[in-house]
Amino acid sequence: MDQRKYFVALKTVKELRTNHMQTITEFEFSKELSESLPKVQDEIKDAIKKDMADWYLTVRESQTKIGTIVLKHVSQKQASKSPSRPWEDDDSNQQLMEILEDQTLLDLSPIYQGSHVFDVLGELSDFAADYSENRRLQGNLLMSRSIDLKKAAREELEPNSLALKQLEGFKTFLAEVVGFFTVESSVVNRTENFRSATAVDALWDAAAQKISDTVDEAVSNCYKPQVILKLKEALLGFVMSMEALDYNTTLLRAFMTSMFEKYCDVAKTICGRRLSAALEERESNVITLNNKKDVEELCSRLQWDWSRLPGAAIHDFPNTLPFSEIVPVVSVNIREFIEGYCEFVNTGLSRQAAEIQDILKQSVDSILTHKIAGYMTSTIDNMTTFSHIMRTLHNFEYLDEVTHDLEEFLAGKRKETVPLTPTSPSSPSAANIVVTLQSSKSFVAGKRQCEARVFEMLKHKLEGFIDLAVYDWNPSTKSKSPSGYLRDMLTYMDNTFKTTFAGLSKRLISDLRYQALDFVTSQLYRILANPNVRKFNYNFVQNFDLDVTFLESYFSRVNDPNLEDAILELRQATDLVLSDDPSEYTKAEYRLKLYPRLNGKDAVIICSKLYATMPTILGSATERQRKRGLEMVIKGTKS
Repeated sequence: MDQRKYFVALKTVKELRTNHMQTITEFEFSKELSESLPKVQDEIKDAIKKDMADWYLTVRESQTKIGTIVLKHVSQKQASKSPSRPWEDDDSNQQLMEILEDQTLLDLSPIYQGSHVFDVLGELSDFAADYSENRRLQGNLLMSRSIDLKKAAREELEPNSLALKQLEGFKTFLAEVVGFFTVESSVVNRTENFRSATAVDALWDAAAQKISDTVDEAVSNCYKPQVILKLKEALLGFVMSMEALDYNTTLLRAFMTSMFEKYCDVAKTICGRRLSAALEERESNVITLNNKKDVEELCSRLQWDWSRLPGAAIHDFPNTLPFSEIVPVVSVNIREFIEGYCEFVNTGLSRQAAEIQDILKQSVDSILTHKIAGYMTSTIDNMTTFSHIMRTLHNFEYLDEVTHDLEEFLAGKRKETVPLTPTSPSSPSAANIVVTLQSSKSFVAGKRQCEARVFEMLKHKLEGFIDLAVYDWNPSTKSKSPSGYLRDMLTYMDNTFKTTFAGLSKRLISDLRYQALDFVTSQLYRILANPNVRKFNYNFVQNFDLDVTFLESYFSRVNDPNLEDAILELRQATDLVLSDDPSEYTKAEYRLKLYPRLNGKDAVIICSKLYATMPTILGSATERQRKRGLEMVIKGTKS
């Protein structure tokens, strides 16, 4: 017994009682010896109980160490296992059992010896019940421990902070729980008819609920994605360790899925707020490149090759880019959001990879569409300077490029989650993955709205010049130069297109020129066909033609054939009242050839004005012909 060989001592007592006591009854000491044997049995039982009490204390003190070893082993095996080759054999559970059989780590000798002794005594059920009760009390004590994660959920995880200490305390608690149930698993598996697996499962169910409730309380009040990620990482290692020990983790797996949903909401909200603030603060901040180092830093943030920047940006310094600081800010923040998301869902979620990636795509789309494109679009109508609207237009254009980059980035992330097949482990089963973000349409629409706003502002400027137009309807002489307002307006347009609009695409410049010319010609046409002006003379017509010709010559220098169509109606209306024989308009073949864009109602109005100023008696044959022609247009078209 001094050597703690209790089973041998019990066998000695049994042998004495069975085989030797009858042979020594004649001796006086036999009676004393016979009476002492039951006491020796009780001493053996008490010694075993004392050893078990010491064992309970030792196990309680070493549970954290045992749990840490299990967590580390499972983590290392998971890290070495390829997620894309799930068919490969996994012997990690067998290795774990071998580790736990190390007597220096977990010595079950007191249980083995005690169960043998009490089994011989016919009291094994009492010994097992005593063990079960002691471990139940230890488990309840462990689970009743207060785990405070309030600071961790609300504050930054900075070194030596209370928040970080709370998180580390939670990890230690999880390690102790793993250690506790590792011991129970070992006892169940390494003994026979001693420890009830049902009783252990009941303890585990209570522990799983406690842990789920603790993390749920922290997560429900947490608005820091990184904290939720850290809690999930700790919980994932714990869950995988418990699964390696063959415990049911359905509850915790389901809870981790709800953590994923919370993380998505929080991360999307934080990213959206950060970008909203950046839009307000940095949307108008221009980017000036002073040297090649600035170019390298910008390309790094955008993950672009130098060739994708505007041509002059990498040659001439300093150089101000057409887009603002918000473009690289969006690129960086959305990529960080995607990386954080993928880090969270990399392992441990029961959802299908495709479903998870779809949620990510929808989240990215939501941020880009509502937080970025939506905000930028809402400010367009309030913009009053070309510099502001032009910068916003370029922001839309380059953000659309960033969106297509993010599509490729998301596609790459999807490919990482596509498992290889055992029949063809060298190539992904879905190599041609394509991701399409609907937010691209929002940026394109925003750009179109900016283009419309650019013309609206240009139109407003042009209206200012046209408002200065003052025509003498009955001048006595012909002018030698075009109207001053027209010269000033075209000079303004020329400067604006050469400087302010210089960075625009050829398509957009052509569209703006066409719209500008169409607007100006429509205004001049309204002047010519103004019903409030009853009459004008031929000198006015010649002066007006001088303005129209000047306008034509200006736009002809641009060498854009699309512009010819915008001035046709004005030119034909002017030509009609300039003509020596306006009667040609009444003849279908001439009208279709010379005046196809001029409608009959306007032709009557314009001809009536000139006809009203012509004298009754005309000197030249040309004037008489012109008057007869005007009269034929007026009467013939009306009829």
